[in-house]
Amino acid sequence: MKKKNKSIIDGITGLGGLDDGNNNTNGASSLYRADKDILRIGFQPSCPICDKDDNGQKICACDPMKLENGFLHYYEEEEDYLDDDNESTIETDIRYFDVRKGKVKTFINFQPNIVVFNSGLWLLHLYDIRKLGGTKNEEIDAILNWIQYEDIVLQPVIENAIQSKSIKVLLFKTTNHVCDDKYYGQYKDHIDLYNNNIININNNNSNSNFNSNDTNSKATNLLMECKDYFLKLLLHKQQTNKNLPESWSQPRDDGSSLLEDYVDNYCMNGTLSDHGSNYLNNRLVKFVNEYNVNNTNNNTNSNNSMVVQIFNDHDMQDCSYTTVGDGRHFQGMNLLRIRLLLNQLDCILS
Repeated sequence: MKKKNKSIIDGITGLGGLDDGNNNTNGASSLYRADKDILRIGFQPSCPICDKDDNGQKICACDPMKLENGFLHYYEEEEDYLDDDNESTIETDIRYFDVRKGKVKTFINFQPNIVVFNSGLWLLHLYDIRKLGGTKNEEIDAILNWIQYEDIVLQPVIENAIQSKSIKVLLFKTTNHVCDDKYYGQYKDHIDLYNNNIININNNNSNSNFNSNDTNSKATNLLMECKDYFLKLLLHKQQTNKNLPESWSQPRDDGSSLLEDYVDNYCMNGTLSDHGSNYLNNRLVKFVNEYNVNNTNNNTNSNNSMVVQIFNDHDMQDCSYTTVGDGRHFQGMNLLRIRLLLNQLDCILS
């Protein structure tokens, strides 16, 4: 009897409505026939708030699932849901694994054939109404991972994937489309400021520095407060831990520093908006393209036949499939997104 391969997934953000049919376009049966181990890893915040469902199973508001079997769980930013529809479950070995703060090395132990990596939304801010995690350290982690996105988030994934030997395909998932028009209240007010004013400031000032004399004082004040807040966080970390590059805080002739540039950039381009999502995705595409060019030209690792590509579901995400007040999760498109993923894998592996 052939041993059943394990699938290791943590959603795309869910697999609702899949049946056991033999149709090639059916996500569940296609996963079986792919005969590959699939691991999807991502960053998720952890919260201690837990409750129990009707069956007495514990559901934590932000606590990521750890290597669980059975019914399909999927993750949304504010809550974890348990999909208890029998037609929406996959009855074989499905496991969920959370990798936080760039600690990707542990996935080697699972020896998957395919990895889909996603880390975007949790890096984006909406100062001063959206906290990046529950603690100052988590906020620091988020901004440092954004600043050094290529070096401490993406590059370790590739390095560990190469070491694993088993991985044939590594896909970097794009950060979700953010539908700014779905925001309301304070979120809408802040996004309007960032989109209508901050991006204009960014485009009109080649040095990307803030202008305190800008006519739009409300936007300028918000930017200055954002910069001041995150700069103080990072300077405190530098003074206490001494683990940031010294060159970041060294003053230049004009008194500014590289760290200030990084924080300026984050405050303007690291927003929880479609601008912020696109900005991060452009960095991702540039990173993957450069990796593939260098890997091809240098031929430094002839034993490495791993395929590295982008899984771009951002461009297919339609704002009519996300709710007012959310604007960034698209559960209604999950089957379509899974089909897109499976079609891409089919092209790569066929």
